[in-house]
Amino acid sequence: MVRLFFAIFLISQLIFPVSIFAEIIGNFTQVKPDVSLSRAGKELKPDVGHDVSTGDLITAGKGARAKMLFKDDSVLILAQNTKLEIKEYLIEKEKRNGILSLQAGKLKTEVTKFLTPDSRFEVHTPTAIAAARGSDWLSIIESNPGSAFYCLDGIVSVVNPAFPTQIVTLTAGQFTVVAVGMAPTIPAMFTPQMIQPTLNEMGITAPAAAPGAAAAEAAGEAAGVATTAGITAGTIAAATIAAAVIAGVVVAAGAEGKVSKKCVDISGYGELCEGDNITTAVHHFAAYHSVCHVTALTHVLTTLHEAGITNYTQ
Repeated sequence: MVRLFFAIFLISQLIFPVSIFAEIIGNFTQVKPDVSLSRAGKELKPDVGHDVSTGDLITAGKGARAKMLFKDDSVLILAQNTKLEIKEYLIEKEKRNGILSLQAGKLKTEVTKFLTPDSRFEVHTPTAIAAARGSDWLSIIESNPGSAFYCLDGIVSVVNPAFPTQIVTLTAGQFTVVAVGMAPTIPAMFTPQMIQPTLNEMGITAPAAAPGAAAAEAAGEAAGVATTAGITAGTIAAATIAAAVIAGVVVAAGAEGKVSKKCVDISGYGELCEGDNITTAVHHFAAYHSVCHVTALTHVLTTLHEAGITNYTQ
């Protein structure tokens, strides 16, 4: 009986390789030839409606583009001459683990927000890892070689694995470049004209919104190279962005009951207010949730940014 079961199992593996059973995580919603999909050693030509699975290698040739919608409502858009591999994409209730490998070309990523602290969404390039929660950004592999990242909305953290403690945090309207053997450049503001050619390749013809005054102000406070004393990256594989549930924005009152400053509750730490140093909160969050300091730092910065708090120290 055991031999019969084993024989049936082997036959099923020959007829239906394991990769065939890879979970479907999304579908193509737009395809402009020439787009190809490599799966289980087979070359496919996807059309609108074709499924996307973990392990797929998607290539958009010259003049091509592709758009995909995932089950968690995240959206990926590939420009021409782009090669992207879905290394990992697991969705369980409010938890998501997504790792994409951008091997060449240009990718626009619109990521929906997941609240569990161990969720992550990463885009790996030959020179960097970009990670975020609830953000919209462009990842571009340059020919020099190197990688450029443009944050269109939300917060994106970027690190070169060779320099794990030098983490750059981008807010809307900022970009950074990561060359071979170099840490990410200090965040700088970009203009719509700088990214419009790439958006045109993706079929996005509307002018990109210029960063507003609020974004510029937040950029000056919230972004920068995160080389704070005591902040280390841990394992670079954990250079991810995660978030815990924000317990709420509170207001600290003075002795006479007057509003003095805004505060937020950081899970595992407590109340963090305007003007506070965030280093201790980052350490407490990392220890409480058993995550790396990159994840903890990004959560704290994201929480402050969403609460409109830009006055803090590192």
